[in-house]
Amino acid sequence: EGESLWSEMITAIFLPHPQPSLLSPDRRTGERRGGARSVGVRSEAGLKITAIEPQAKHANRFNLYVDDAFALGLSALLAAKLRVGQEITEDEVRALEREEAFETGYEKALRFLEPRPRSANEVRQQLLKKKIATDAIDRVVERLTGAGLLDDTAFAKYWVENREEFRPRAGRALRFELKRKGVPDA
Repeated sequence: EGESLWSEMITAIFLPHPQPSLLSPDRRTGERRGGARSVGVRSEAGLKITAIEPQAKHANRFNLYVDDAFALGLSALLAAKLRVGQEITEDEVRALEREEAFETGYEKALRFLEPRPRSANEVRQQLLKKKIATDAIDRVVERLTGAGLLDDTAFAKYWVENREEFRPRAGRALRFELKRKGVPDA
């Protein structure tokens, strides 16, 4: 008996261990995985949320797994509306993607507005640079305007006052700067 234990230990130490592959059983479900695939392979039957896991580097973000495949990253706000085992359609997954694009754009816009007021055009250009979808940008600008955080008239007043105090310009030069920032005839 001692000899068989010894041989098992030697085998365990020196023989190569099989590496997990895409075809090895999934840790969560025990089912075999078939490699990378896009969400929505099954069109007739509903898709099932199999996991919602926190992201390692972003505390307020979660990974959504549909049918044991990564679907998309979600903000905590959107992840709170979902639960493991919930049936979800392809259209609902696409709606989640659109809503996530909006939430991401909104967060980026708020960070962009932190240092100083901006014009609506400046926010649009910044979000385009960050590769946010144009329909999401329109919703972000609408929401910021509704909340009073984006106002071209207030921005123009701020810009003129700031320029007069720190780097005086002629009226014509100020109008040109404002036009370049996307503020129409201020």
